[in-house]
Amino acid sequence: MKSKETWVKVIIISSLVVLFGAAAYFLISGWVGGHFSSADALRDYVATFGFWAPLVLALLQMFLSLLPIFPSFFGFVAGAALFGAMGGFLTNYLGICAGSVAAYFLAKHFGVQL
Repeated sequence: MKSKETWVKVIIISSLVVLFGAAAYFLISGWVGGHFSSADALRDYVATFGFWAPLVLALLQMFLSLLPIFPSFFGFVAGAALFGAMGGFLTNYLGICAGSVAAYFLAKHFGVQL
């Protein structure tokens, strides 16, 4: 049974690494390009991804929920402006939930035993 648990851990950690890598790429490329200076600039940046824009916004929100020093407000405004009130809410909500799940697994794996 131990090998099945090991494979599950490897899959979870690998998935988190891929998600963090993708979110970091979008965050860094957006930061370097000056796309986080205002909500309008962020909206325009996310809109350039076309069909993948909801996924990019969700990844951005996931990453921002793991790094609380960055404000999530711009993501909320960009989501509502791009996808409407309900679409923006769902995209942001799913991204924040994914970030919360990722934070849980990171804390569970790397956290201190009590």
